[in-house]
Amino acid sequence: MNSAGRLFLTSLFAMGIGTATPASATSTLYCVGVDDPPVHVHLTLSNVPFLSVVNAFIETPSGHYAMQPEVGGTTVIVGQGFSTPDGLSVDFADPNLMGAPVTLRTLNAYRDEQAAHVGLLIVEDRDVFGLVCDGP
Repeated sequence: MNSAGRLFLTSLFAMGIGTATPASATSTLYCVGVDDPPVHVHLTLSNVPFLSVVNAFIETPSGHYAMQPEVGGTTVIVGQGFSTPDGLSVDFADPNLMGAPVTLRTLNAYRDEQAAHVGLLIVEDRDVFGLVCDGP
């Protein structure tokens, strides 16, 4: 191969590396109310070594909360959160960090090949809803 051919292949290889981007993967946690069917929690989580909530939509009888303002309802952000193999905890705050209107706690239980994911949703420090969840 002549030097022009090597330069061409080297350029193609360099462009391939320069334009390569890491794969982005997400998972979903979806919960529904045990007693109140209109209660729904939908979280999109990034698959990184720590808890990263990419998106959230929470619907309750008294209103809904979302991380995207264009969805409507009350806008929230992740105030704090952590994840363990046993479950996750997320406190959703108002965008000014003046309070945490929504708190989510989940618990994972495993036995043999079966798993149960349950949780509690606390809204505005007045409403508490039991949840059954599907996902991480």
